Amino acid sequence: MLRLFILLAAVKLGFVAFVENESLKFIPDAVIFMVTVIGLYINMISPRGSFKEAVYPVLGILGLLASGSLTIVLNDNYFASSYTSLLRTISPLLVFILLLQSNFIHEKKINPIEYRAVLALIFWIIFLVLYGILYLTPDSNRGLIWWGTVFGGLHESAYTLLAAAFLSYVIFSARPSIKNLLLLILISIFTMVTLIFGWGVRTVGFAYILFIVVVASRPFGIKPIVSLSVIITTGIITILSLFAFDFISSENFMIFTSGRTAMYAEKVTFLLENTKIEWALGNGFGSDLMHSNVWWWATKGSHNDYLTFITENGIVFLLLLMSVLFSLFRRIGKSNGKIIFLLALMTSMVSNGYLVRPTAAYVLVIALTLQSGYNNEKRSYGK
Repeated sequence: MLRLFILLAAVKLGFVAFVENESLKFIPDAVIFMVTVIGLYINMISPRGSFKEAVYPVLGILGLLASGSLTIVLNDNYFASSYTSLLRTISPLLVFILLLQSNFIHEKKINPIEYRAVLALIFWIIFLVLYGILYLTPDSNRGLIWWGTVFGGLHESAYTLLAAAFLSYVIFSARPSIKNLLLLILISIFTMVTLIFGWGVRTVGFAYILFIVVVASRPFGIKPIVSLSVIITTGIITILSLFAFDFISSENFMIFTSGRTAMYAEKVTFLLENTKIEWALGNGFGSDLMHSNVWWWATKGSHNDYLTFITENGIVFLLLLMSVLFSLFRRIGKSNGKIIFLLALMTSMVSNGYLVRPTAAYVLVIALTLQSGYNNEKRSYGK
């Protein structure tokens, strides 16, 4: 099962990179969704299966579909666009549920073929990234010119490259050889240079720096969740202190965040006018897009996925989503996989993160599945 989804993820990346027709780019997503649903059904009826391990997250997904469908009906949204948006979030979560379930059924053992398939996926992503940098037209953002991208823009490319970097770490943690250490170092350097200097995507670059710091603290006996909590708390206290002693102003902070804080304030004002039904089930697909005082030249989203979910789908949807995410978080096990998962969720707090970027999320859930399987079973992925 894992090999199949590695192949499907690679095909999806190829479609995004080289297929010009936007509608055709969704063909791999449709195939992935159908294969996932069939796989979950087979696991459910299989005498060898243990579907009870996946009952709660699957029920949560069904709740998301029901809530999202009700939102679409109540707001008279365009059917195709609304469900496409809904499935962008749900599909990678379903894949993760199936992969964790299949990993459980097969005793979490990763064979040599799957190990080589993961390596092939990493090199495929690096090849595509280099192709975009070397041969495609440079991208622009915040009034600056950046390296070219192949995955539909700077941010989509950055999230996909970060997922490949996580994969390289998982491979090394499974097989700490010189070859895999060299691969990890090279991809880490390439990722950091590309994210910060080549593409200027600060959210993803900061997430990777956090991951490196947290992992590097483990040899000193500091638990990853502890070091991550300390770093985040220290950052929040530092920012509040800078405000308290007038070292920075709200305007300067707004500029530093590229207008995000101003947008958040305007979105809260917008939400305060909601009716009870709108609070519960949202304002419908596209309602998150709006002109703002800071982003006056075009309609923009919140740049915070959780705020977007509340705006478009309501609190019921967000609570169901959080229950699914918590259920999956518990399944990952005591490992750096939890940190990868938390960092992925954190990207959605200040940007359009992994929760709404299925191309990158497919690669991420493969990394999370491998990390979970390796750490829970304490065995190598292959020879």
